[in-house]
This record gives sequence, structure tokens and C-alpha cells, in this order.
Amino acid sequence: MKTKIFTAFLSMVILSSCGFRLGGSTAGYVSLHPSLAYVHISGGGSSFQRLMYERLEGSGINLVKSSYTDNHAVIKFNTFSTTSKVISVTESTQAREYRLESELNMTVLKKEKGVELEACNSCILLPATHLKVQRDFVFSSTSILSSGAEQQRLYKEMEEELARLVMYKLKTVNPEVKEE
Repeated sequence: MKTKIFTAFLSMVILSSCGFRLGGSTAGYVSLHPSLAYVHISGGGSSFQRLMYERLEGSGINLVKSSYTDNHAVIKFNTFSTTSKVISVTESTQAREYRLESELNMTVLKKEKGVELEACNSCILLPATHLKVQRDFVFSSTSILSSGAEQQRLYKEMEEELARLVMYKLKTVNPEVKEE
């Protein structure tokens, strides 16, 4: 009995020491390159920015203000938008089904002492990237309140998915590897 407990304990120690984590336990948190140890976020809307702060801090990243002067990365969310489009109508020409879309354009730059980001081509860690998610939503005129709540839930899910996609894009940042 003691041997089984000791073996189980030893296995857990070995797995945790090599960095093993269960896949579902990280919920969008990833290991990022050390060049992203200090990050400033610019743009993206307040709720999405809060979500990104949470994800970055959960990944061990130090968030800094724009006035921070030492070397750090800047994640610029150039555009962030949510839209809804009618994709089907009823026989009485009322909207029945919508396509909800959230999209953003982002760039990751390396801010170095004494260098202006706008004038620095070598400061680009991740070039302009477009991310988009969408969901289809059926509107029910008989339950307007639940349809509105469902639409808000879908927008929140899409924001979560965009945050997860951003984190996976950030995982690819490696300043030592330059594209030619």
C-alpha cells in the first residue's frame, strides 16, 4: 500500500517538475516568450482589455502603463468590432436569423529605450494580424428577453474565443526568428 502511494506521489512530482499541465486546466493561459515579460495593451475596448489583462497576468506577464520607459512589448489592438447581420427572414419579412461577428486587428511591437515605435521597422514582433469569430443566432419574437440574453451570451463567448486566439498568436512570438 505504501509503495503504491509513494509511486503515485513520485509520478506527480516528476510530471509537475517537467512542466506538464492538463490541457483543459489552463483556460487560455499559455507560456509566452521572455520578450513578452512586460507588456502594455493599447486599444481593444474596455471589457476585452480586462479579459486580456486577466489572461496575460494568468500567464505570468507583467502589465505596464504606457509611461513605462524600459524595454517592453506593446500589444496594439488597432480595431475591435462586433456586428450582427440578418441571414434569414420569415415569410412576413421579419428578421429570423442573425450572424454575430467579432473581429480585431492586432500588432505586437517591441518598445525599446529611446526608439519611437512608429519609426521602427525592426520593432515588429508580430505583424498585423486579423482575427474573426462568428456565431449564428435564431431570434424568437415570442421570447424577446431570452433572445436578448442569448445574444449577449454569444457575444461574451466570442470575446472569450478572441482572447484565446490572441494568446495563441502571442505564443508564436519569437524575436530571435526573423522572417525574410
